[in-house]
Amino acid sequence: LQYMVSKLNTFSQPFATAVFTLSSHHPYTIPEQHKGKFPKGTLVVHETVGYTDYALRKFFESAEKTDWFKNTIFIITADHSALTGTKEFQTELGLYRIPILIYSPMLKHGVNTDKTMQQIDILPTLADMLHVNKNIFAFGKSVFSEFPHYYIRYSNGEYILLIDKYISKYREGYDIQLFDAENDPDMRNDIATQHWETAHYHEQLTKAIIQQYNNRLIHNQTIIENPGDARRCRADLGGARPGYLGHEFEMKMAPYISYGLEAVDKMSAEELAKAAGEPLPIEEPLDADILE
Repeated sequence: LQYMVSKLNTFSQPFATAVFTLSSHHPYTIPEQHKGKFPKGTLVVHETVGYTDYALRKFFESAEKTDWFKNTIFIITADHSALTGTKEFQTELGLYRIPILIYSPMLKHGVNTDKTMQQIDILPTLADMLHVNKNIFAFGKSVFSEFPHYYIRYSNGEYILLIDKYISKYREGYDIQLFDAENDPDMRNDIATQHWETAHYHEQLTKAIIQQYNNRLIHNQTIIENPGDARRCRADLGGARPGYLGHEFEMKMAPYISYGLEAVDKMSAEELAKAAGEPLPIEEPLDADILE
């Protein structure tokens, strides 16, 4: 990470960059000069976590002496959880339960939220923080969004979708499975039959996301070129941030996604939510105006 600081000093501003570290990952290697400095703990990963924490501290100590530090937003996150003895992180969801930390010297105050987030939510969250007034494309949603949040993951042919207290497992060609995320985190008791409306909603949303993702990649449409898309989005969402094509768009489009945008061109968010068989939940919005 010290090398990263020196490298960033050579970049023209503004810049966007990333670094991926593997110290707290198998084979859990610590540089020779730092061996024996950190507690061994009870698992092999614990010592490398100590080193990782030390490396991050030294990174920020060096970074704050640069001219780019005060205008930079730092995001610290992961791709999955680590080796652990805690059962919470050994479940289907726990294996991917990670932190997303956003820090900047420009922050006026901190915000701590337990909303469901994932990596695809970082871009729209930053767009809100920076007050970007341009059309952007994102499958994620801003943490500051007042619409419901969800988590979706693909692994080994299965799509895992979490919305509120329900988690579903979808595999093409098979019936969707539904589980109680709070009381059945190991996903052993399928309750799709008892809660068929919720299961159907999960299936429709999962298919909508798959179709949108595949079609946009195939046709190279991961940017917004047609202003009509943004206008439709604003109309459908009842005044959501201009040009934000993300979770809100997918949630309300789910029952109609196969018929194209025109099918919902004039429908309000309330009408779409009603058609989807779900109420329109409104959460207490977070204030995105947190940067100096």
